[in-house]
Amino acid sequence: MARKPRLLTRELRFLGLVFVFSMLMLTCFRLLFLLVYGTHFGSVPAGEILLAHVHGLRFDAATCAIGLGGALVLSGLPVVNRIYLFRWLWILVATGVVAVLFLLSVADLQYFRHSGKRLGYEAFAYLDSSILPILRTSAADQPHYIVLALVFLAVFVLLARVVVRRMDLIRPEPVTWKTYVLVYLILAPVLFVFARGGVQRVPLGISDSFISSHSAVSTLTINGPYLAFRSLGKQVRVNLMDSEQARRIATQMLGIRSEDVIDPDYPILVRTARESDTALPYNVVIILLESWAGKFVGPNGDTLGVTPRLNRLAEQGLLFNRFFASGFRSTSGLFCTLTGICDQVGKPVMRRAELSNNFGSLSNLLRKQGYRNIFVYGGALDFDNVDNMLVHERFDVIVGQKDFRGCDDMEGAWGFADECIYSRAHKEFLRCGDQPFFGMVFTVSSHAPYDLPDERFAIFDESHHPDHAFLNACHYADWALGEYLQKAQAAGYLENTIFVITSDHTYHGGNLDLFENQHIPLLLYAPGLIEPGVRATIGSQVDILPTVAALLDLPHRAALGRDLLSVDEKDGFALWVAGQGVGWAEKDYIALVGLDGRRPAVYDLRTRDFGTNIAAQDTMLADSIRLRAGALYQLSSDLLRSNSIIPAEYIE
Repeated sequence: MARKPRLLTRELRFLGLVFVFSMLMLTCFRLLFLLVYGTHFGSVPAGEILLAHVHGLRFDAATCAIGLGGALVLSGLPVVNRIYLFRWLWILVATGVVAVLFLLSVADLQYFRHSGKRLGYEAFAYLDSSILPILRTSAADQPHYIVLALVFLAVFVLLARVVVRRMDLIRPEPVTWKTYVLVYLILAPVLFVFARGGVQRVPLGISDSFISSHSAVSTLTINGPYLAFRSLGKQVRVNLMDSEQARRIATQMLGIRSEDVIDPDYPILVRTARESDTALPYNVVIILLESWAGKFVGPNGDTLGVTPRLNRLAEQGLLFNRFFASGFRSTSGLFCTLTGICDQVGKPVMRRAELSNNFGSLSNLLRKQGYRNIFVYGGALDFDNVDNMLVHERFDVIVGQKDFRGCDDMEGAWGFADECIYSRAHKEFLRCGDQPFFGMVFTVSSHAPYDLPDERFAIFDESHHPDHAFLNACHYADWALGEYLQKAQAAGYLENTIFVITSDHTYHGGNLDLFENQHIPLLLYAPGLIEPGVRATIGSQVDILPTVAALLDLPHRAALGRDLLSVDEKDGFALWVAGQGVGWAEKDYIALVGLDGRRPAVYDLRTRDFGTNIAAQDTMLADSIRLRAGALYQLSSDLLRSNSIIPAEYIE
C-alpha cells in the first residue's frame, strides 16, 4: 500500500531541525563570547547583557534564514527533487550552512581577540596567504580552541551523516500540494521576513545592534557570521549625493582654491605657493607603532608610565592630542598615511583593484625629488597585500620578515621584535649616504599575543590594568623606539630628519569609549624646524601627507587631508571607516554616520557622554555632519573609481 503523503515531509522536518540547531549554536557562541571576553562587560548592568541576548536572537534568526533559504527552496522543487544527486545537493547545502556558521563563529571568537571587533568582510578577504599569521597567532596563543573546533567539526559531520540515514532523506516520498503551499507561500516568505529582520520598512541593519550606551552590549548583540554575510556584495558604487555637490563641499572643506588646482579633471591636485621645484633638505621617517592607543601616552593623560621615552621626546616635539586613526586595522592606517586618501567601507583599497590607481603618495612625491624610499617591517609582507602596494608606490628598499638575519631568537607570532626592526632600518638609512631618504618603519611587538623578548619589560600585572600584557608590550616598544633614536642621533641624521611618530590604529582591549577606540598619538619631531608644544587640532592619518609636504615645501600634492600646522584648532576634522559606515569628528562632536541616508548619531566630545545622542535634539547639527562627512567620503570614492587623484606624469 502506498504511503499517504504527509504535510510535514522529511525534508521540512530535517530543515527545521537544522534551523533550530543553528539558532542554538549561535546562542551558545554568544554565551561563549561573554565568558571569554568577560572583562569587556565589567561595567555593564546584567539587565543590558540579558537584553543583548534577547535582541541577538533577531540577528541569529536573520543569519540562519539567509543561510538556509536556498536549501528550503531547493528541497521543495517538484520532479527534480526525486533525483538522487539533486537530493544530495540540497542536503549538502543545508549541512554546509551549519558548518560555515560554526567556522565563522570560531573565527569570529579568535578575530575579536586580535582586532577588538566582530568578524566582517575579513571572513572572505583573508582566504589566501594573508591568513597564515592569524592562524599562527591563534595556534600559539590558544591552541585548545583550534583543537576543540576540529573535534566539534568532525563530530558534526558524523552526526549529520547519522541523521540523514535515520531520517532516510535520500529516498523521496510522496508530496501533497499542501506541502508546496506550505513551502512556497508560507515558509519561504517567513524566512524572507526573518532574513530582513521583520516586516518593518527598513531591513535589519548593523546599526540595530546599538541598543545601549555601552559599546560592549552592541558587540555582544550581533554575531560574526551575520556581519560576514552582510559584507558580501557590499563593494558597490557609493551614491550618497551628487558627485559635483560632493566635490564642491569637500574641496571647500579641504581649503582647495580653484586657482590652485592644476587640472580640473584632478580636483585635489594642487600647486603650492613656491618658486623652487626642489624640496627642503630633510629626510623623512614615519614610524607606525602597532596598535598604540593615545590614552597610554603621557601628554594625553596616561598616569601609568607606559611610554616614558616617548613622553620625554614629546617635550621636544609637537604632539596632537585629538588625532584619529582612519580605520580599525593596519590596512587602513598604512594606506591612508602613505597616500593621504580615505579608505573605503567593506573591502579596503589595499585589497581592491583600485590599488593599481595613481596615488600622490609620499613615496611617489619624494622619489621625484631624488629621495630613496625605504620600508622596513618585521612581519610578513604578503599580509593584506602590503608587498604589492609597496612595489606600486615605488619603494626602492622593501624589508620584510624573510629578510632579517641575526634575530632568529627574537621572532614572535607576528614577526621580529621592534629592536630588530629599528636596527635594520637604521642600517638602511646609513647606506643612503648623502642621498635624502624617506623611511617607513612598521613595528609588530605591540600586536597580540604581545611577545616580549625580555621579561624585564614586564612591569605591569593584573593589579595595574586588565590589559597588562599589552601595556608591557608597549613599554618594550617604547624602549626600542628610544634606543633607535639615540642611534640616529649618534649617527648624525637626527638633526636633519622629520620624524612622524604615530600608530596604525588603537589597541583592541576592553572598556574603550568611542573616542578612545580611534584616538592614536601623533608626534612631529624635528628640532629647529617644528616648534614644540601640544595642539588640540582634530586630524587623521590622511593629514600626515599634506603636513609633511608643507614642511618640505613640495611643489604640489594630491590628498584628502590638510596641513595640520596651518589649520586652526577649531577647524579640524577627521573621517574614518567604521564598519558599514564612517566615523566623524569635528569641533566638540564625534559622530557615527551611516551610508544609508539615516540621520547620524552625534555625541559630545567634551563630556564624553556616549549614551546621549544629541542628534535627536539638534537635527541641524546632525544633518550638517552627515553632509560634510558624506561629501568627503563620496569624493574619495569617486576619485578612486575614476582614477583621478593624480596624473601618471606627476609621479613617474
